[in-house]
Amino acid sequence: MNTVACFRAGLGAFAAFFCVAAIPCTAQGNLDPAVVSAQADAWLKPYQEVGDFSGVVLLAQGDKILFQKAYGLADPQVGLPNRLDTRFELPLLARRLPPRPSKSS
Repeated sequence: MNTVACFRAGLGAFAAFFCVAAIPCTAQGNLDPAVVSAQADAWLKPYQEVGDFSGVVLLAQGDKILFQKAYGLADPQVGLPNRLDTRFELPLLARRLPPRPSKSS
C-alpha cells in the first residue's frame, strides 16, 4: 500500500469519527436517522467527489443504525466501487505496539 493509500485509509477512519462528533446529540434523546443521514452525506460527499475520501461509513446510536453508506472506489484501477461489506486493510490500527517498559524500583 502506497503512502497516498495509507493517508486516505487514515482519513477515512478520521472522517467517520469526526462526522459522529460533528452531529449534535442529546444524552436523553434519540437521533433522527433521516437528519443524521442528510448531514453525514452532505459532509462526506464533497470529500469523495474530489478524491479525498473513499470508504464505508456506519453511524449508530446504541444498537440502532442511523446511517451507512459506501463512498468511492475499492479498486480504482478496475473501477470497482466500495460496498457496505468491503474489507479494508488498516495497517496503522492493526500494528502491534511494543511492550511498555516497566519502571524498576
